[in-house]
Amino acid sequence: MTDAELNYFIHCVDGANYGAWYRVISSDQLEVIGAGMLETAEYGGYSPESSARSMLENFVRQQRSLGIAVPNLESDDQEEPDSIQDPGRARQDAGGLPRLHPK
Repeated sequence: MTDAELNYFIHCVDGANYGAWYRVISSDQLEVIGAGMLETAEYGGYSPESSARSMLENFVRQQRSLGIAVPNLESDDQEEPDSIQDPGRARQDAGGLPRLHPK
């Protein structure tokens, strides 16, 4: 089973909403694409969307633990973690992609 169609989803992590896409690439693997992330993983036993949400949540929390801001859907004014000295660095580390919502 392969479904190359991208499926958009929104997932709340610690009170902030993040958007990403996933697609099924085989009968037991999916790919998740978001700002600064491209990951492939097995989803056996869980729905593809549930697995994609979990992957996105893990990614956001891991980036935060490293002091890297991940753009969310709420605001244009992203707060930078204290450990980041250069505000432009977070945008580049997070993929340098524009915000996913209109102003």
